[in-house]
Amino acid sequence: MIMNKKIKKMLRKSERLRLFWEKFSLLKAKSGLVVGDESFTKKSFHKRVGRVLDLGNPKTFSDKLNFLKLNYRDSLITQCTDKYLVREYVKSLGYGDILNELYGVYDSFGAIDFEELPEKFFLKCNHTSGANYLYNAAAKIDLPFLEKKFNFYMRKNFYYLQREWNYKDIKPLIIAEKILKDSDNNFPVDYKIFCFNGQPHLVMYCEGLCDDKGERGEAFSNFYDMDFQLLDLKINNENIPSHSIVMPQNFFRMKEIAAALSKPFPFCRVDLYNINGRIIFGELTFFHAAGLNIIEPLEWEFKMGDWLDLEQRNLYNGTWT
Repeated sequence: MIMNKKIKKMLRKSERLRLFWEKFSLLKAKSGLVVGDESFTKKSFHKRVGRVLDLGNPKTFSDKLNFLKLNYRDSLITQCTDKYLVREYVKSLGYGDILNELYGVYDSFGAIDFEELPEKFFLKCNHTSGANYLYNAAAKIDLPFLEKKFNFYMRKNFYYLQREWNYKDIKPLIIAEKILKDSDNNFPVDYKIFCFNGQPHLVMYCEGLCDDKGERGEAFSNFYDMDFQLLDLKINNENIPSHSIVMPQNFFRMKEIAAALSKPFPFCRVDLYNINGRIIFGELTFFHAAGLNIIEPLEWEFKMGDWLDLEQRNLYNGTWT
C-alpha cells in the first residue's frame, strides 16, 4: 500500500501504530488476490507512478523490470532473496569473508534463547522486508509486544503486498546477527549497486535507511556512476544535499563483488556496506522498490532500460536461458 508523507511520519513515531498499519495493509493485499498479478501490477504502477505500464513492448527500466517480475522465474532468485540462504550463494562464489557475523537462526520467536546471545544484536526475518529490531538488553524492552510483532512477521507473506513472486515460497526464519556500526557509532551507509546483465552501472548511496531501533527510517540517496561521479538522478527518495561524498578506497573491489554476485541475473541490486575499509554484504534485490519507481529526470528511464537488455538472454521471447 502506498503511503503519503503524513502517514509515514505518524508510523515512524509509534511501533504499535506501525504494526497495526502493517496488519491492515496485509489484509487488504490478501483481499485483492482475486485480481491477477498482471492487472494488480498495472494498477499499482499507474497509481504510484502516474503512467501506463507497457508490458507488450517494454522500453523503459520500469517497464522491463515489471515485465521480469511477472514473467521471469528462476529458483536461484528465490534462494538469493532469502536473507539466510543467500549466505550460501555468497560463500559459493568465494566471498564468505564479506558476510556479517551470524549469532543464531530460529524457526520461531519462542525458540530464541536470549541468555545465549550477546547483550546487543540485530534481529530480522529472512523472508520479508523491514522486519527488523535492534535488541539491547540494557534498554527497556517490551518483550511481549516484540514477540507479538515477530509472530506477525513470521506469518506474513511479502508476496501479497506487491506480487514479487520470489518471496512467495521462502520458509520464514528469524536471524540474530551482529549490529553494524561505523567508527562514529552510526549505522553505516548503504551502497546499492545496480547491475544489468552482470555489469555494475550505478551506485545508490543511501543514508538514513534505519532508525535508532534498527527499523525502516527516512532514507536519502544520491546516485553515482562507476567512477563515483555524481549523477543528476533521483529514484523515489530525496537526494542528499551535500555533494562532498568521496569514493571509498576499496570501491574497485565493491564493483568486482557486485559483478560476480549479479552475473546470473538480468537485473540485480547488490547491497554492500563499507565500514572502516571492510566490505560487508547486505542483500540482493531483484525488483527495486517492487518496480514502482518514480525516476527523475525521465531520460534515465530509457537509459537504464537500454542497459536492461531482455534480448541478450532471450528473456523477452520467453525461453529464459
